[in-house]
Amino acid sequence: MTEPRTHRQPPAASSLPRAASNGPHAGTGPTDAELDARSIVGFGIGLAILIVVVLGAVWLLSAGLKSSRASRDPEPSPLAEVNAPRLPPEPRLQTTPNEDMGAMRERENTVLTSYGPVDRATNTARIPIDRAIEILARTGLPEPAPLPPQAPAASSASGPSGQARPASSPSAPSGPGGPGGGRPSGGGSPPGGRP
Repeated sequence: MTEPRTHRQPPAASSLPRAASNGPHAGTGPTDAELDARSIVGFGIGLAILIVVVLGAVWLLSAGLKSSRASRDPEPSPLAEVNAPRLPPEPRLQTTPNEDMGAMRERENTVLTSYGPVDRATNTARIPIDRAIEILARTGLPEPAPLPPQAPAASSASGPSGQARPASSPSAPSGPGGPGGGRPSGGGSPPGGRP
């Protein structure tokens, strides 16, 4: 069988526990009886003490490990040469390539845009590139020096006897077999110059 349902009304405000009438919030409403300020403060103090103890233990552990590691390190060599920093072997890499490139371009720009000596012994000087271009545009390039005459090259072709044949001249009469007409050039005289 079923029982009739009855709706429960919330308890009246007068039935809820009230704070003591002598507190700062006297008569302001209900309070939570499960919160205990004394246990909350005790927990906070215990947590702070635990944190201090753990940090102290970690500090003691790290100090102990550091001293044991330092005791195992070898003593440094008393020789100054051993302790001096050494340069790496060649070729060395640039440590600041951008600054090196900027310094090189600045040096080149100074050389290209200023007057200055090149060789004091021969009284040679440099002029700015813009001035050199103006002078060349006005006067033109100088004529190149003539080349020295070339000596005629000796022919390395040799005849059947191992003697060198003289080169045929372009004015030699040509016959049916090409230059010289198929006959030996030089008129048939021996290379010694005797007829």
